[in-house]
Amino acid sequence: MPERGVVDVLHVEDDPGYALMVRKSLALAGSSRRRAGTDGRQALRLLRGDGEHAGAPRPALVIVPLRLPGLPGLDVLAQSKADPGPADHPG
Repeated sequence: MPERGVVDVLHVEDDPGYALMVRKSLALAGSSRRRAGTDGRQALRLLRGDGEHAGAPRPALVIVPLRLPGLPGLDVLAQSKADPGPADHPG
C-alpha cells in the first residue's frame, strides 16, 4: 500500500548528469520515492514489476527521455500502456 502523500516516480536516464539533476530536483521537492533505470528494457521491467521488482507499486509519474539505449522512450511508454502488468498494478 502506498504511503499517504508519497508519489512513486520512475526515472529512466542513461546520462549521469541528467540523472543527478532529476534526483536532486525530486529530493528538493520531497514526498517522492524514486526508482531508476538506465535503458528502455530496464524501464519496462520496472514498469511491469518483473523479477526483483515484483510487488513494487506502479509509478504515478514516469520520466523517460525520447532517446534511450535498447528501446526508445516513446516505445517504452507505448508498450507499458499496451501491457499494464499485473492486475494489482492499475494502468
